Amino acid sequence: MISGNLTAQKNNLETLSGILIFAKTDSIPQDVIFIPVKNMEGYDFEKLLTLGLSQNNNKGLFVYFQGMRWRTPQLASLLKECAQTTGILVDKKIYNNRTDVQIVLGQIIFDKRFIGAESYENIDPFLDTVQLIYNNKSYGFEVWWHESSKIGASVLFEKIERDR
Repeated sequence: MISGNLTAQKNNLETLSGILIFAKTDSIPQDVIFIPVKNMEGYDFEKLLTLGLSQNNNKGLFVYFQGMRWRTPQLASLLKECAQTTGILVDKKIYNNRTDVQIVLGQIIFDKRFIGAESYENIDPFLDTVQLIYNNKSYGFEVWWHESSKIGASVLFEKIERDR
C-alpha cells in the first residue's frame, strides 16, 4: 500500500520484503539491520534467516528507520503488530556488545531518487561482522551501510500480513 504524496512518485519506489533486526525497545528503533528476502511465503523465521542470508551473500543492510515515522505516524504500533520473535546480536560496532534484539518481518519502501547521496561517497560501506543467535543457532553475517546497495532512501514501513 503506497499512500499520501508518494503515489505520484510510484515509479521511483522499490518495496523490499525481509527481516528487520533491532535492539529490543518499546519505541521506534533509530536504525535496523535489514535482510531482504525474496519469496517469504510459508517459511518460519529460521528458514527465512537462512534464505535471506544466502540470497544476499551473507550480508544485511544497516538502514535508518526512525525517519519513517513522519510518513507513518502509527509506526510504533505497526511494529508491534508484525510477526516477530527475539534473539541475541553479538557485534563490535553497532551496539558494542551482546544485545537482546527483536526480529520482525516487514517491508521497507525505498525512494530510488536518493541513490548515491554525496554525503556517503567517502564512507567505507562495510560496517561490522555480527552473530545473530536465534533458536539456539548462530548466524554470522556482515552488515553494510544500506546506501552502498544503491536502493535509495528508506521512506515507509509496511507490515507483512501472515500468521505469527
